[in-house]
Amino acid sequence: MINKDRPRRIAGTVLARKYIVIAPDAGSIKSSTSFAQKLNIPVAYIDKERNLQTGGVKIHGISKNVKNKKAIIIDDMISTGATLIKTAKFLKRKGAKKIFVAATHHLFVSGVTQKLIKSPIDQLLISDTVMSKKLPKSKKIKILSVTKVITKEINT
Repeated sequence: MINKDRPRRIAGTVLARKYIVIAPDAGSIKSSTSFAQKLNIPVAYIDKERNLQTGGVKIHGISKNVKNKKAIIIDDMISTGATLIKTAKFLKRKGAKKIFVAATHHLFVSGVTQKLIKSPIDQLLISDTVMSKKLPKSKKIKILSVTKVITKEINT
């Protein structure tokens, strides 16, 4: 009898040695964990605190070792990018080899995209749910269209 899950487990084991999904805050734990489980790779949680008066963020730690791993940060929205950049710098200090970010929405607040391009983030994947005519050309940024996904669901 052929075990259909075996190739996924083997691939997951190989991926797990190289990649780790990062939940950048408590609000992203559920979606980050679900994403990691689909790829059969580990997930780590960032322990951070936001000052409600200043908006500043302090990172206290991370739940797993990221040394020599390629980190995949899953987030819902990029507004100022400050927390995302701070998280990327923290992961680099902890030894992450590469940092990939997947975000559903990028609000294109003035100056944020340039900061993200100059940050330690290696690749930024965003959907086209919010568009901007001022998007700078960068190999670091990849925009993924949601048109086919939405069209498929409407036509189902």
